[in-house]
Amino acid sequence: AKSIVASDQDIDAVLEKIYDLILSQKKRDLLTVIAGEDGKENITNQIVEFIEDNSKLEVSVIQGNQPVYSYLFGLE
Repeated sequence: AKSIVASDQDIDAVLEKIYDLILSQKKRDLLTVIAGEDGKENITNQIVEFIEDNSKLEVSVIQGNQPVYSYLFGLE
């Protein structure tokens, strides 16, 4: 589904929702993380590390530099 699944000023609250959603998707192989213009390298690294440590997903990071959204995620 192409929709916003979490939005909040608190990045930790959003990541918790995102992690739950991503880890519940059992028939996926690849997570693409697209970092926006205000995406922080340490947060991006935290996301990658968490997903790699807690799932079998391959993680790909793209520096998209999109405005408004700090991160976009795609599951395939």
